[in-house]
Amino acid sequence: MAQFEKDPSCLRVLFGIYEEFGKTWALNEQTYMLIWESYVRYFPITLATAATDPSVPTPDHLRALLLSCFVSNDIYATEAFPRLIDMLDTNQDLSANTKRDVFHTLVACVSQYDFATVLQFAPKVWESIKFEIWNGENDDFVSGSLTVINALVQKLSSNFHDWDDELNSSARFLIETLKECKEKILDSKQRYMLATGRIIYAIGSSSPWAFSWVIKKILPSLLTFWDDLSVTSEKAAMLGVFNRILQARIDVAEEVTSTLANQESTQEVRDYSSESKKKLQNVLRPFKDRLVEVYWSATTQPKEQPAFRIQTVKGLASLMAFDEFLGDMEKGTIIESLNKIVLDKNELSDVLVESTTALSQISIADPGRFRDITLANFTSELPSSINDEANKDLAIHILDALLQISCTRICNTDWQEDPNPRFAVFNIFQKQLLKFVRDLGFDQLAYISLALGAVLRGLSLFDAALDQEASSSSLTAHSATHPYSFVVEELLAKFVKHHKLENESYVGLGFTIPQDQTELQHALSLLGDILTLATRSNQTIPSNSFLNGDTSGSSGVWSLFCNISEPESTGAYINQFDTRKGPSDKCLVLVLSKSLVAGFRREDKDKLGFDVGAITISMIQNVLAGDENSTPFTRIAALQFLQLLVNKFGASGAASGKKDLTVAQYLEEIVKETDTSDNDILAERILQVLTYYTTAALARCDPSDRAFLNLMVAKIAEPKLGRKVAQSFRMLLHQSDVLRKENFAIIRPLRQGRLYSHVVTDLIALWRSTTEPGVKNSYLVALTAILSSMDPDVYLDNVETILPLLLEGTNIPNDDWTKLACITCIRKLIPLRPQVVASHLDSVINRMTDRTRNTYFSPSDSNAACRAAAVDILALLTKHVDINALLKRKSKVMVELDGAVDDVSNVVRERAQRCKLAWFNLIPPSA
Repeated sequence: MAQFEKDPSCLRVLFGIYEEFGKTWALNEQTYMLIWESYVRYFPITLATAATDPSVPTPDHLRALLLSCFVSNDIYATEAFPRLIDMLDTNQDLSANTKRDVFHTLVACVSQYDFATVLQFAPKVWESIKFEIWNGENDDFVSGSLTVINALVQKLSSNFHDWDDELNSSARFLIETLKECKEKILDSKQRYMLATGRIIYAIGSSSPWAFSWVIKKILPSLLTFWDDLSVTSEKAAMLGVFNRILQARIDVAEEVTSTLANQESTQEVRDYSSESKKKLQNVLRPFKDRLVEVYWSATTQPKEQPAFRIQTVKGLASLMAFDEFLGDMEKGTIIESLNKIVLDKNELSDVLVESTTALSQISIADPGRFRDITLANFTSELPSSINDEANKDLAIHILDALLQISCTRICNTDWQEDPNPRFAVFNIFQKQLLKFVRDLGFDQLAYISLALGAVLRGLSLFDAALDQEASSSSLTAHSATHPYSFVVEELLAKFVKHHKLENESYVGLGFTIPQDQTELQHALSLLGDILTLATRSNQTIPSNSFLNGDTSGSSGVWSLFCNISEPESTGAYINQFDTRKGPSDKCLVLVLSKSLVAGFRREDKDKLGFDVGAITISMIQNVLAGDENSTPFTRIAALQFLQLLVNKFGASGAASGKKDLTVAQYLEEIVKETDTSDNDILAERILQVLTYYTTAALARCDPSDRAFLNLMVAKIAEPKLGRKVAQSFRMLLHQSDVLRKENFAIIRPLRQGRLYSHVVTDLIALWRSTTEPGVKNSYLVALTAILSSMDPDVYLDNVETILPLLLEGTNIPNDDWTKLACITCIRKLIPLRPQVVASHLDSVINRMTDRTRNTYFSPSDSNAACRAAAVDILALLTKHVDINALLKRKSKVMVELDGAVDDVSNVVRERAQRCKLAWFNLIPPSA
């Protein structure tokens, strides 16, 4: 009745019925075979289903249902194994997907059919897949075959065998298989060594019982064979086999530990696993000295043998994983040898990476030796100063290596010396690094910056590792105290200090500010990034937040969030954020307070303890003030602080404390009423405040954004500042350093459509109505500044209007940024709206060739980036515009490209050559 069924929904029901028959019905063999024939005709699943219809089962769902039919009854094994084995025959011309389905089904069959049935077909399965590994070229098929072997041996290991009984059926099969693998290595040496090593690993990692036979039947012969090898490449390959055996030992031990920890395991399984764990500790012991000798002899290889040395490093790292295998002196010697490799700046990169990975692997398992050996070795090599490039390069190399060793993984040990053992290696390194920073004097600000960069990078790497662990685990454990609190507190103690003046107290820097602030500003920027990363980390929860408890302690920056001198007085608290009259160190500390606010969540607003409106007004006043203590660096910090307050905490509607105005109303009044006719500096600073504020308000679609966008548009017509106002529109949609989702800023997708409807249409109308050339060009600059950061989908329906304006923008004099932005927008539009571009084809070609024309007597008005982008436009036309229209213009374009291929820029020349070839290959379509 169902033999011609093709509907996926019906097959879902049908496969479920077949599975139920196999699992619960007692039928005769003939009936089971009829059911088998009914569903096997659908293997492999090739039916396509509608991806958009959730009610229809997907091909993957149907595959899973069909697989359940296969394994629903052991009686199907007599048909399933021969069919699957036959499909793997090398003469069969199977697609890659079909072959993967066969391997997947074989794995399910050997895993779920009963032991006796699997044992019966084990030799045939092995014969069908071994050559896929030894001779196969497709790595997916090789991996599939190895998975089958692993599942097969795992099944044959499931009967709690005696480890010394060679006569039981499973052991006989396994011994025969291992004998064949051994002969393959001994007879062919290097050719099959890699593939056979993978087979040995698949067998050895399947169960402790199987691993014991690998050691007894394979390892002795391989160790003897090692002495007969003389060619380095053969020795490297053999080390790879040894490494796979050691890795199998590590993995199978982890599996036993996992089984013992599983509360659902039966007592019989737990008893057998406990016994297996004890036996595993001894199975390699007879070969300990011989293996150590092999790897020690391998360490003497010269640098010119990277493959050999990489395998040696992997093996040494594996040996370190066996607590019962090596003594303290041997372990220390291995770590010392790896340290020596990593500390060598001239070491080959592949060997360096492998050695660093090995040290990381060793360290997370043994934090004590990381502290006492690796960290001590590396820090002792750090130069005392970085006044020359050689010392600077050395310091960077050492710190980067330590970062990779200590901050990329989470510890897997119960180390008792740290209350949070998972963080042990990270904590050890960071505390040592912080001590190093603490001991450096402020006359070495460049070195301090380098160390702060390492602190920041370490936090970033380790935080990412923790996030990755959390994403792969349903249980996320948080520390009672913030895991990064010691980093923040130590660094703030280094940089920040309370100062008490006659009338007020403030938080500033704890050292004398150098005359040249460049390096100091760099260090403060890095410290600010550290504060942001630490506070926004997913390790922050309400119970361990930095804002909990007493915030008026020894770490002075916390006083930014409370009254410094007199708790009952608001004035002293407000003065901390008022930097109009300095002093300079108070202005610089604003960078740190901004960074802390950047990392805090929006729901922490009340915990911050300050009046959002009052602080926002202070930031506006700080920027507008012309005090000598203010620098571009501190003004940018104030502007970014302003953005955070507006975007994250809704400062626009907060009370300003000025004439009952809100913050938005107060700023609008300043922009409209301040006379800047004789003060260009004040005019520019008002523009800065206006632009930064509008960017933050637009990102959250704040009600005040329309008024401030209108103010920006109106200022484009100003004679002095108009062009700068137009250029400032670039910020509105541009990726900000502080307004980021990672910093819990509100970035609404609708802001692009809102900006288009509020501003772009007005700019187009103003451009059309304006006759003054300078102002007209400024409107084009503003329009391009917006479109360059806008998703083309927002304005695709208005391409007929937009495209001519973009073409016009490519002619704006002395503005390469705008020209390139226009060309980039056009490049985006060509594949999206080729018919519109075709209607302006002559204009597009003329404008692009005007840009590319660059000779000694007639230099281009565009830089190399614009010229290269223009060539790209000409090339893109050949892919999307009607060929007949292009052929009419081919001669002209080819002549122009003749000049472009001689451009002074190598990039332009290369692209012009490719573009010319694309136009040359344009051939009239056949009639």
